[in-house]
Amino acid sequence: MVIVNEDTPTTSLLDLQAGHQISNGLINGTISQIDIQETDSYLMFLFLLDNEQEITVKKIRQVC
Repeated sequence: MVIVNEDTPTTSLLDLQAGHQISNGLINGTISQIDIQETDSYLMFLFLLDNEQEITVKKIRQVC
């Protein structure tokens, strides 16, 4: 099981696929679908789980 949160590297989040087991410490489940929303300031990962729950991880973009 992979723990996902705001501290998880973006590359690790991008490597996740349907069928992987994830947890955010409160919600656990198997990924059934992944949606990624992108803006200029952040990436929002929406992990839909097979138990009809959702884990959301918002990654702020590093701007130099």
